[in-house]
Amino acid sequence: MTLIKIAAVGAVLIVLMAVGRDQKWLQKAGVVGTCVSTAAPASQPGDYWYACKEGVMSGFPALESDHCTSIGVARKREIWQCDQPELSLPSV
Repeated sequence: MTLIKIAAVGAVLIVLMAVGRDQKWLQKAGVVGTCVSTAAPASQPGDYWYACKEGVMSGFPALESDHCTSIGVARKREIWQCDQPELSLPSV
C-alpha cells in the first residue's frame, strides 16, 4: 500500500513539472528571466532588438553567444542588439 502511495505522489509531481514547463510558470512568476522583441531605434532600423527582464533566480538572460551585443540596462530591462533574429528566446 505504501508503494502505491509513493508511486502516486511521484506521478503527480511528474505531471505538475510537465504542465509547469509547458505553461512556462517559472517565467510568468519571474523566477527565470524573459526576453521580448522591441522596436529598433530609428538610427538602426535593420537590426533586431530585444528587451530582457531579470529573473529572481537566473538574473538577466545572456544573448551574447547568439551574435548579440548588450547595449545596457534601462527601466529594469537589459537591451540587446542582434545581427539576426533570435529563434529561441526565453520569453513569456
